[in-house]
Amino acid sequence: MLARGGTSLHTVKRAARRTLAASLLSSSLPLREIATKLGYSSTQTLSRFIREEVGTTPIELRKELQRA
Repeated sequence: MLARGGTSLHTVKRAARRTLAASLLSSSLPLREIATKLGYSSTQTLSRFIREEVGTTPIELRKELQRA
Protein backbone atom coordinates (compact mmCIF):
# COMPACT_ATOMS: atom_id res chain seq x y z
CA MET A 1 0.00 0.00 0.00
CA LEU A 2 2.83 2.44 0.78
CA ALA A 3 4.54 1.66 -2.51
CA ARG A 4 1.32 2.29 -4.40
CA GLY A 5 1.12 5.74 -2.82
CA GLY A 6 4.73 6.48 -3.71
CA THR A 7 5.87 6.57 -0.08
CA SER A 8 8.46 4.22 1.35
CA LEU A 9 8.43 2.79 4.85
CA HIS A 10 11.80 4.47 5.38
CA THR A 11 10.28 7.89 4.60
CA VAL A 12 7.35 7.31 6.94
CA LYS A 13 9.67 6.11 9.71
CA ARG A 14 11.95 9.16 9.38
CA ALA A 15 8.98 11.53 9.45
CA ALA A 16 7.62 9.86 12.58
CA ARG A 17 11.04 10.05 14.24
CA ARG A 18 11.38 13.72 13.26
CA THR A 19 8.01 14.55 14.84
CA LEU A 20 8.73 12.56 17.99
CA ALA A 21 12.23 14.03 18.24
CA ALA A 22 10.82 17.56 18.20
CA SER A 23 8.34 16.65 20.92
CA LEU A 24 10.97 14.98 23.10
CA LEU A 25 13.49 17.77 22.61
CA SER A 26 10.87 20.19 23.92
CA SER A 27 11.04 18.31 27.22
CA SER A 28 13.83 18.19 29.76
CA LEU A 29 14.72 14.56 29.02
CA PRO A 30 18.44 13.90 28.65
CA LEU A 31 19.63 13.42 25.07
CA ARG A 32 20.66 9.84 25.88
CA GLU A 33 17.09 8.99 26.85
CA ILE A 34 15.69 10.73 23.77
CA ALA A 35 18.09 8.74 21.56
CA THR A 36 16.93 5.50 23.17
CA LYS A 37 13.24 6.37 22.80
CA LEU A 38 13.82 7.06 19.10
CA GLY A 39 15.56 3.70 18.64
CA TYR A 40 19.13 4.99 18.41
CA SER A 41 21.99 3.35 20.27
CA SER A 42 23.87 6.57 20.99
CA THR A 43 23.53 10.33 21.17
CA GLN A 44 25.94 10.58 18.23
CA THR A 45 23.47 8.72 16.03
CA LEU A 46 20.66 10.99 17.24
CA SER A 47 22.83 14.03 16.45
CA ARG A 48 23.51 12.77 12.94
CA PHE A 49 19.78 12.22 12.34
CA ILE A 50 18.85 15.71 13.61
CA ARG A 51 21.59 17.35 11.52
CA GLU A 52 20.42 15.49 8.38
CA GLU A 53 16.75 16.30 8.97
CA VAL A 54 16.88 19.82 10.40
CA GLY A 55 20.39 21.11 9.73
CA THR A 56 21.29 21.79 13.34
CA THR A 57 22.35 19.95 16.50
CA PRO A 58 19.89 18.49 19.00
CA ILE A 59 21.00 21.06 21.60
CA GLU A 60 20.42 23.99 19.23
CA LEU A 61 17.06 22.55 18.14
CA ARG A 62 16.09 22.14 21.79
CA LYS A 63 16.92 25.80 22.45
CA GLU A 64 14.83 26.88 19.44
CA LEU A 65 11.88 24.74 20.49
CA GLN A 66 11.99 26.02 24.06
CA ARG A 67 12.00 29.65 22.86
CA ALA A 68 8.91 29.06 20.73
